[in-house]
Amino acid sequence: MFALVDINGAFVSMEYVFRPGDRNKPGVVLSNGDGCIIAANKLAKNLPGFEMYSPAFQMEEVLKKYNVLRFSPNFELYVDMSRRFIEELKCFTDRVEMYSIDEAFLDMDFLNVDYTEYGHTIRKAILKNLDLPVGIGIAPTKALCKVASKVAKKYINVTNGVFTIDNEKSRIKALKWLKIEDVWGIGRRFAKKLQAMGIKNAYQFTQLPDSWVRSNMTVVGLRLKHELQGISCLSLNEIDDPKKEIGTAKSFGTLLSDYELIKEATSSYVEYCAGKLRRQNSVASAILIHLETNSFRTQDEQYYNRIVVTLPVPTSDTALLIRHACDGLQKIFKPGLKYKRVGVSCIGLFPDSSIQGNLFFETNPKTIKLQKTVDFLNMKYEQGTIRLASSGYNRQHWESKAALRSPRYTTRLNEILNFGEDVLALQFKGKN
Repeated sequence: MFALVDINGAFVSMEYVFRPGDRNKPGVVLSNGDGCIIAANKLAKNLPGFEMYSPAFQMEEVLKKYNVLRFSPNFELYVDMSRRFIEELKCFTDRVEMYSIDEAFLDMDFLNVDYTEYGHTIRKAILKNLDLPVGIGIAPTKALCKVASKVAKKYINVTNGVFTIDNEKSRIKALKWLKIEDVWGIGRRFAKKLQAMGIKNAYQFTQLPDSWVRSNMTVVGLRLKHELQGISCLSLNEIDDPKKEIGTAKSFGTLLSDYELIKEATSSYVEYCAGKLRRQNSVASAILIHLETNSFRTQDEQYYNRIVVTLPVPTSDTALLIRHACDGLQKIFKPGLKYKRVGVSCIGLFPDSSIQGNLFFETNPKTIKLQKTVDFLNMKYEQGTIRLASSGYNRQHWESKAALRSPRYTTRLNEILNFGEDVLALQFKGKN
């Protein structure tokens, strides 16, 4: 038996941990640059005319009409709250797979307990210790856990946030309820194809012949079908696989035409990616740069371009990555345009223990020790405490908008919650 524990409206719920007076208000979290709605709580999702992932300006009328609270993304806070969430789950089983920032699979097979009752125990502990509401789906396979989790959240007044699929009757009933487009692992393309065949729910999908599923949806689709039938094909993965690509792309706070400012932003993004490379003990063999204008400003000349720069030797050295990234940026930069965003991706990743040298390019071994020291200081204090000069001192000109970002309560001492003033202010605000 597995359990899937999923934080309800994760980003907004994490914001409301520190705003208890606002808990019963609709809330949304915006993307970098406060552009689009990327997260919302149930109260916001149920509002008339509300659409997830829409640009915020298109939802302005709805957001104002219903007094929806808006937050700039505070990923530093979300990551730390996620870490605490995982640590809490480890109190209930020693086998936990972090599936995403707001959900995790638990191995419950070896526990001699009433699974539903144990799920309620987990739910109450997370609510008490972290003040985060969760839904829990329990079943003999991961795919069925996803189904059970949807049932638990949809009918929370009946399930109280926990639902278990532990017999054929409950499995079939849940699968007949779940629409085919909502099945975990069924993409939009396959959903349309199955709907055209008259397959409307998950149970009908499990009645298809294995041969048809395999030939049309590959072995992945067949594995999903078996999982929904109660045959476990996906084991618990307790070790995070190294990322195959590391990148970041953010909108500038204002449109930029100055090459030096865009270069500074690019260097800063590369520095961030290089740190993540080293933390997973990887190196990159190439770096991809893309540059774009704002497609919504039809009055401006539009431009998009990208370039892949192959590195002379695979590396995670920040200085070397920045040098080649800026070379690529210069080749695709077109003067006179108003740019909205630059993106950086380190690609062609593999372990740093398998680097093949270059006869015509010599690396400096001293930089490895230097990078480790820089990483240590940045982890101990905060990101950017130590950085290369090329990463800049003009961040106010290109940093993404974050006017609505809440304090990073759990990771920055200078933003820690003041119980004498901040809590009283938030509670007072909530009452009004």
